[in-house]
Order: sequence, then C-alpha cells, then structure tokens
Amino acid sequence: MFAREAGWLESLELDVFDEYLRVGPRTVRESPVTLVVVGEDEIQSYGHPIPDAVMADALENLVEFDPYAVGVDIYRDAPKDAGWERLEALFRTHPEFVIVEKLEDDHMSAVTAPAFLDERPGQVGFSDMMQDTDGIVRRGFLFLWTDEGAQRTAFSLALAVRYPGVDLAGDPDEPSFARLGKTTLPPIELDYGGYKGQDIGGYQYQFDFRRPRESFERITFAEAVERSFDPALVRDRVVLVGTVSPSVKDDFQIPHGMVHGVELHALAVDQLIRNGLGFAPAIRTWSEWQERLWVLAWCLAAALAGVRAGSLLRLAGIVVCGMAALVGLAYWAFLESVWIPVVPVALGGLGALALVVAYVTQQERVERAQAMNLFGKYVSRSLVDSVWEERDLFMEGGRPKSQCITVTVLISDLLGYTSRAEKSDPAEVMEWLGTYTDRMAHLVEIHGGMVNDFLGDGLMASFGVPIPSVTEEEIAHDATRAVECALAMGEALEALNEDWRRDGRPTARLRVGILTGPAVVGHIGADERMKYATVGNTVNTAARLETYDKTAFELEQSTFRILVGQATLDRISDCFTTQSVGDHVLRGRGEPVTIYRVLGRARVGNS
Repeated sequence: MFAREAGWLESLELDVFDEYLRVGPRTVRESPVTLVVVGEDEIQSYGHPIPDAVMADALENLVEFDPYAVGVDIYRDAPKDAGWERLEALFRTHPEFVIVEKLEDDHMSAVTAPAFLDERPGQVGFSDMMQDTDGIVRRGFLFLWTDEGAQRTAFSLALAVRYPGVDLAGDPDEPSFARLGKTTLPPIELDYGGYKGQDIGGYQYQFDFRRPRESFERITFAEAVERSFDPALVRDRVVLVGTVSPSVKDDFQIPHGMVHGVELHALAVDQLIRNGLGFAPAIRTWSEWQERLWVLAWCLAAALAGVRAGSLLRLAGIVVCGMAALVGLAYWAFLESVWIPVVPVALGGLGALALVVAYVTQQERVERAQAMNLFGKYVSRSLVDSVWEERDLFMEGGRPKSQCITVTVLISDLLGYTSRAEKSDPAEVMEWLGTYTDRMAHLVEIHGGMVNDFLGDGLMASFGVPIPSVTEEEIAHDATRAVECALAMGEALEALNEDWRRDGRPTARLRVGILTGPAVVGHIGADERMKYATVGNTVNTAARLETYDKTAFELEQSTFRILVGQATLDRISDCFTTQSVGDHVLRGRGEPVTIYRVLGRARVGNS
C-alpha cells in the first residue's frame, strides 16, 4: 500500500486498465455520430485552411438535412475570405452549429472562436484534452475554468446535450455533480482508481472507449461540399467536421493507439450520449477504505493459502490460481464499470507468500545462508539473488577467489566534516554522519554498486563486483551507473543541506573521484573478520582524483564536484555533460592523467 500511495504503481495500474479497455467488449448499438473528414485530397483541392466560402457550402448542405448538432473541429478565429459573412449567418440562424476554441495552457496560446459568437457561448466548446504523464488520453473534460473564474464547456459536451434525452442538470442528491440524462458523472477526484496525485483541474470524467473508432459513419468533406452524400447519415444525428489529413498535426494517443482529434471528440460525444440515454454507466471506483480492505483481504488469503501449500509445486499452483482469480474478478468489476486495484493486490499477495517460500525451500535456504553469510557483508539486497545464482564466477572453496577484473571505483569525501567533528558534541557528530552515510550507501546500492568501505566521512564503492563484468557493454554500464550514482549523491547532499540549514546546523560539500580500470578483488583478513576488497592502481588513482586541487574546490560555490578519468569518460560521454580539466600529474603517479569534470546529465532532444 505504501508503494501505491507513493505513486510507484501508477504506471502499472494504468497499464492493467488499458489492457482491460483493449480486450473489453465493444458496444454494438449504432452510433448517432457521423464524421465529415477533411483528408489530404481536400487539402490539396481547397487549400489549408479551408476557405470560409467552401466551409459555408459544406455546412449549408449538412444542416439542410436536419442534424441534431454539427460540430466544427477546425479552428476559425478570423476571416479567411469573403465567405465569412455566410458563416456568421449560418451560426446565427442555426443553433445546432458548435465550433471549437483552444484554451490557453502552458504549451500553447489560446485560439478563440469567431468573434460573432462572443454572445452565443452555447455554440462554442473547447477542444483541450487531458493527457496523462505517459502522453495517453484516458480522461475527458466536461468543463474548465479560466484564471478569471469563467466556465468553459467542452466541445463534446456542447454537442452531446443537443441530442434528445441528454439534458444537462445537477444530480438531485449531489447538486455539484453533473447529470447527463439518466446518468450522473461524478468528477474525478484526487487518487481516483490507479491514479496518484494526478491533475484534477476542471471537471473530468473517465473514458470507457467502448466504441471502435472505425464504426463511425463517414462522409468526405468533398461529398459535403458537393452534396453527394446519403442524407440518412446526417438526419437526426450528431455530425463532426474535422481533419484526418496526415499533413495537419492533430493526433492523440489512446489505449488503443493513435486517433485523429476529430475521432477522439467523436468517441467523447458518443460516450456522453450513451451515458445520457442510460446505455453506459459512469466508471466509478471504491472508497479508500474499501480499497485498503480489498488489498488486506487478498494478502491474508495468500498467506493462509501459502501455509497450506506444503511444496513448491502446490505453491506455484496457488500463485497461478490466485492471480487468475484476481485478474478475473477485477475484469468482471471492470465490465460492471468499477475500477478496482489489481497491482497492489498482486504485489501484496506475493509478498505474503514469500514467508511460506522459506518453509517450502528450507534446504535451499540453509545452503544459501552459508554463502550469504560471507557475501551478504558486501552486496546490497538487490544483488543477493544474482550473487547466489552466479556464485561459481567468484567463489572457490567456500570463499571469494582473488581475480583481476575491470571495475569502476568511486571514492567520495566531505568538505566540512573535520571542523564539525572537532567543534561538535560526539553524539551529534555521529548522528549527523550516520544520516549522511546511510543515504549515500543506499544510493550506491540502488545504482548496483557495492560499498567496500567507509572512510570516516567518505566512502569507497565498486561497480562491477562481485559478479565480474566481462563485455565492454557491461563495463560501460558499470561506469554509467557509477557516475549516475555520484550525481544522485550530490543531489541528495543538497537536500540534506537544506534540512540541516533549516535546523540551524552546518552544511557540507562533496568531492567524488571515479575511475574505470583493472583491479584485484577478493577477500582479505581472517575468517572471523574477513573483508571483500578492491585494490590496485585504479583505486589509488580514483582517490587522487577525489583529492585533486582541493583548494580550488573550497573557493567554489557548488555543492559537489565529480572528477573522472579518461577510461571512464570513454564509456559515459554520451550520457553526461563533461568538461576537460586538463592533463595533470597526480600525487603518487609518474605520468599525467587526463581529468574531466562531470557537469550533469546530457539533455535528450525533443522529438
């Protein structure tokens, strides 16, 4: 539940929801929506944007056959030609016409509707769509409010309410909820369904995507202009006019793939009409306590089932059957328009079963413990499985064997620790140092490194051990993880400094040296105090990089400095921004070493 509350499971929850949308049943009821599409042929024939006179011809021909509504999903904020007056006359005499506007946001300025509709807001609807953080549209708007507090109506809603039986009103029991015909659409609230901390601006509802976009009847724009279409495709229907030409960028990603903007508006109109006529209930979710109870019940059931498993085979059967039951129940709920958690239940149940696995695989646990008693001192928990599975690569006679491999060594040191230690209470110093080293060691672990030693206020870590990296790709990956870890350490120190500054405590700064190269790894010391070590010239040079020109760093304003050698730079140059410091002879080295400073992560260009 903590992972879910933290938002770590949102992407997985949305993936499951998307899959249900893709495999779920589609509505077989005929859609009341017809599309009039402007394709590339029309663009070539009439030009872009479509002239006002040509647009007026098409709209006059469409409205002649008594549609309930005609939506124009083509921006028309200023006259294009002499046909503007005809368009104005059409909109003033036919309230069934609705045209789009674009509201201002962080990415695009506003595109207004024609000025002659300023006093007819019911014929204007905004085209803005809500995209989730992964760029997929899963939610729609009914309303948005401007910074001045003015309410704007969605294009799809302005069209849907023109269909008979789809009246907009407040819910009798909850007047702040919008009711379309027979169905109340409660606004999406924070942490709705699988979302955590999502943008809940405006009045949002969840798309059900039950209508295949291919099922909409279509008329080409040329047919509308030439009046060569079947009138039955227009009469007593909602008609949307929009562009599907690849030369006009108006595409959106939905769980089923890419759709054109006019198709997405058609899906929204179709759903709102189905909602209003009582053919499709609103997608709803459980309350927070119901979801927590649901997750807890599954965890308890999984634990009880695991106790009765008795063998790995039966345990595997329980897992398979349990997952099938969970997915099946969640899918059944989805068919009933209820979105319930799946991923936290699955993870929680598997976590509960982990205790049972210990009893079922007792013999393996004993053997594993013998090896981990040795290597558990050196690797993070995330590497335990890999260490056990690949132990033959670095174990010999029950202990680590000495071998020369290529590693990336990271050595760090704090500026400001010594003076603090001399002036502060020892207990306070140890508490301060413990907070820092715990945070740094955790970062090393999550970046796949191994902490070899703590050096007072610094540490030494190796990447590419104890499982040796063999290929150049693996070695480059080690170097990249080491530099990424160093940047994360610097950023973590900045956050710690903020905390310490608020508490009135002194702050600190960080130096890091990183080098990739050959080193000898293995155990040193007696059995009672055995230590897995990385030694060699690579380690010594990394230490000299960390201490290089300390005086210059003391005069800087930056919180941290990361210096790397040529061998590391050759493997990470595409991933990070660096700056050459030059060739320098380091203490204890006879030959000059080329030094580079890591400035940050390389920016990825926008596609």
